[in-house]
Amino acid sequence: MKNKVVYIIILIVLVILGIIFLFPSKYTNNLKQVKIERTNQIYNATNNTSVDTIYRKGLEILDIKNEKFIITKFNGKERTIFNEEIKLRGAVIEKDGYYFIKTDLGSNKNIIDIASHELIHVKQMVNGNFKITDRGIYYKGKFYKLPLEVKYEDLPWEKEAYKESIPLLKIMKDSLLQKR
Repeated sequence: MKNKVVYIIILIVLVILGIIFLFPSKYTNNLKQVKIERTNQIYNATNNTSVDTIYRKGLEILDIKNEKFIITKFNGKERTIFNEEIKLRGAVIEKDGYYFIKTDLGSNKNIIDIASHELIHVKQMVNGNFKITDRGIYYKGKFYKLPLEVKYEDLPWEKEAYKESIPLLKIMKDSLLQKR
């Protein structure tokens, strides 16, 4: 019986590895040479030079222009409006005419994944649909008092960001990443 369980586990691992090798991602982690608009001011305070290219392209796709951004590395230790159980990979706040974007780094694919979500929040803010204050959050005319009493995954601005980031992610990958 014990040997049977071990064989089943080995078989499952082999099947998973086979799937990974047979169906690899169609994208490499390398950025293409791309022409990007410079209609936004972006200060990249990370040590990754790809970050500003990735965010510039996302802003261009979303047709967001004439805004100012400061992008820094998200280390996960920043205080957020969410409890510590939520593992955030990025965040956006707007203050004094600047959008401060904090992002995890890593591979270009990872940065694009995070950027596609955070840029939807930027779009929500630019359109006036999403504003974070010290007292709470305004979203499409409704006020959500802090501390939030709604689960992260049930927040309407997060639902919208996850939904709208799916097509944006595909466009960004197609625009930015070299294919295998």
